[in-house]
Amino acid sequence: DLYHIQIDQVSANLRLKEMLENKEINFEQYTKNRLSIESIANKSLFHVVDDYKRLHTNFTVLKKSIRTEFITIENEEVEELDVPNSQPTFLALLMKDEKSVNIDEYNRYKDLVYNGKFYDNFSEILNCSRSKCKKYFFTYLFGQNIKDYSGMEYAFRTEFPTISKWIADKKENNKYTVIAHELQSIESEWIFCKVVKSLKREIPDIKLFTVHDSIIYPKRYSVKVNEVFESYMKQLIISNN
Repeated sequence: DLYHIQIDQVSANLRLKEMLENKEINFEQYTKNRLSIESIANKSLFHVVDDYKRLHTNFTVLKKSIRTEFITIENEEVEELDVPNSQPTFLALLMKDEKSVNIDEYNRYKDLVYNGKFYDNFSEILNCSRSKCKKYFFTYLFGQNIKDYSGMEYAFRTEFPTISKWIADKKENNKYTVIAHELQSIESEWIFCKVVKSLKREIPDIKLFTVHDSIIYPKRYSVKVNEVFESYMKQLIISNN
């Protein structure tokens, strides 16, 4: 499907330059995106599946605005759909059967995630923006067990003590990448073995590509894609009950 994708190279590069000048991206991000845009335009495409089942392509490094505004599939406009609160969501699935996690605590965590209030809850506690809160949570969840000056570790431990202990135990002895790798495997299995597989079965002609927990597809398939995606999101929620 990657070979059915086009990119407006000139416009995409102009937008990238604006993003660099406005400090929305740094020079390293600018360079990576610029090289990816050039490779896509020249059809010098690659795809690699890592040890944790994540698919990496020329498209995974692209900033979202570049993907949605300057890419077409078979010359058709595209749209992107992703899992809301994806890492907290897949974390709920990962710790579902953990006996060390208090069930009431787990249910409260899950309710915040599935109602889309997880980051809002901690934004209020930490008195910071939602985007900063998300960054703090990722640093806490995927980083080493060291002093956290953002306050996220303390806030999370106060709200969810048994979940916090479970996270800390999994990251002991410098194994702080374990959770990230397990979540990546769950995410990839869900997006490819369920969502993409179902879409390819129900719409044989559809061409699409993925960026980890999101899919990008022609807009004319929007209704059906949203229907399938929502169906599997509900199953994901039910599987945690």
